[in-house]
Amino acid sequence: MDANFLKILRKLSEDGVEFVVVGGIVANFHGSALATFDCGVVVDLDAGNLDRLAKALSNFSPAFRHKEPPQSFDEVMAAKGEWKNIYLDTSAGALDCLGGIKGLGDFAMARDGLGASGGRIVPDVVTTTMTEKRSRTS
Repeated sequence: MDANFLKILRKLSEDGVEFVVVGGIVANFHGSALATFDCGVVVDLDAGNLDRLAKALSNFSPAFRHKEPPQSFDEVMAAKGEWKNIYLDTSAGALDCLGGIKGLGDFAMARDGLGASGGRIVPDVVTTTMTEKRSRTS
């Protein structure tokens, strides 16, 4: 797992972004050696949370992954339109901001259904999980 993903996740948490971590990175937090090349999060797509997301990512040079020419993701862009998913390249790696997951639901369902051990990331969970992972491999 790329340690830079932890920088993004900590910044999102510090800045009050509502999100739940999903996908291969969750397996990494639980000790899996599965290679993952992006960080997936289910985010609350309301205007306030999108504004916090854009501000939190501002130091990571976020740009839409599938736009030519490249287009930055910022507070102005976050306020435009209705989002389902936002796929970004950042200086810390690829970040997939999903509005929901088939079979799991939207952000509220993911948040309520998973609980902290299922992948919601707060600083203590990241620190504890990474410490436990190091102690198992040492």
